[in-house]
Amino acid sequence: MTTLQRYGIRLYQEQLIAPLHDTERSIVNIVVLDPMSYSDTKPIKLPAPFGLNLLSSRNAEIILVDSIWDALCVYQVTGKKAIALPSAKFSIRMNMIFEHLRKIHIWYWNDKALAFRLANVLNPHRCFMITYPMNAYTAFKSGHSLKTIVNESFAVINKCIEQFDTFRDLIRDELLQRTRFAGLQWQRFPMLTQILKGHRAGELTVLTGSTGCGKTTFLSEYSLDLCLQGLSTLFGSFEIQTHRLAKVMLTQYSGLNLSKHMDVFDKFADQFARLPMFFMTFHGQESIDKVINTMGNAVAIHNIQHVIIDNLQFMMGMDYSNNDRFFKQDTLIHRFRKFATNNKCHVTIVIHPRKEEDDGLSISSIFGSAKASQESDNILIIQQRKLSTVNGGNIKYLQVAKNRFDGQLGRFILRFDKERLSFSRSISSRDESNNESNDSEQQQQSISVEQ
Repeated sequence: MTTLQRYGIRLYQEQLIAPLHDTERSIVNIVVLDPMSYSDTKPIKLPAPFGLNLLSSRNAEIILVDSIWDALCVYQVTGKKAIALPSAKFSIRMNMIFEHLRKIHIWYWNDKALAFRLANVLNPHRCFMITYPMNAYTAFKSGHSLKTIVNESFAVINKCIEQFDTFRDLIRDELLQRTRFAGLQWQRFPMLTQILKGHRAGELTVLTGSTGCGKTTFLSEYSLDLCLQGLSTLFGSFEIQTHRLAKVMLTQYSGLNLSKHMDVFDKFADQFARLPMFFMTFHGQESIDKVINTMGNAVAIHNIQHVIIDNLQFMMGMDYSNNDRFFKQDTLIHRFRKFATNNKCHVTIVIHPRKEEDDGLSISSIFGSAKASQESDNILIIQQRKLSTVNGGNIKYLQVAKNRFDGQLGRFILRFDKERLSFSRSISSRDESNNESNDSEQQQQSISVEQ
């Protein structure tokens, strides 16, 4: 009886009389209700709204239905204000009285097209659709939970679905400002910049190469180059001790064999100490949770923008069978991928290859399943090849085997300077490049680009 009283329904000459209100909450019409003749498929056509008298500025949520019986049933069971609207009449004034509402459920089970049109009028961003295959009154009589049905309503505007207009301006900006969106450019490795275009936030890069090819030494200089330009960096060295890695970096930073120039050690050490370069204290096997927590803490406190994991196999340890190792590695890669995306932080991971072939490595050579190649945005491979000369020796080059940003692939020669522990060419070596060996393989200074 309380529900009937709240809606203003009265008993008159053994008939239930339901009042219909206008936007001013004035009664403009009445409807005679007959429970015995209620039709599931043909609700009474209303000349005016039913239930507007319950609506107040304190309400944040309502349910719109297409029949008086549905409104009464929903309110009785859920306690939520329910209003029955005339199907053909919806004035601007009526829209205004719903303006303060944050959430509007629409339960027009028999006319979904009308329900979506109504949502567009009422602002689809606050509307939720109930698509249960029966109306509220029938659902209640059949023993279904109206509270559950209402709670399972779905948003008309799904935040996981976008249309072109959502990112139209972003596309225009990327086309007009391509260099800025391409990311931070390497100064020591201009060929790498030419292929990858730059180092971008939120990406995952995988570096691989055969044992002893110089992955850590290259990665040290690769990250130092970016750090010198202000990119806050966190280096996790799980294979070699941190102070040995820092010694390599300091040598690369100074451009000198400091063991022969100890008089300038403090000068370069003081300068290096001011760089936004941080190191994890881990060495050897470590849990992924502890590593991820450390990375998250560094992002929050030091505004870290680049994290290096060198390398994945040492971090994992060896306490796994082959199948378990594949599963564990896939889990780690997924966690690093998620971290990079969620924190807009670039993560670079070193992964050893599963095999070392004379004819070179490929993406399929990366240890583990295909997870690493699928999840990564960029794949870099340090290749080694024996020279067909009398003196023999190896030639090294860096191959960009994957580039999700624009798809351009390529490779370029890596020349190692033992004094500087550097793969980048000093100014003097560039000037003297014309005096080097005439070996055709060593003269490949120009970039090899694949589309």
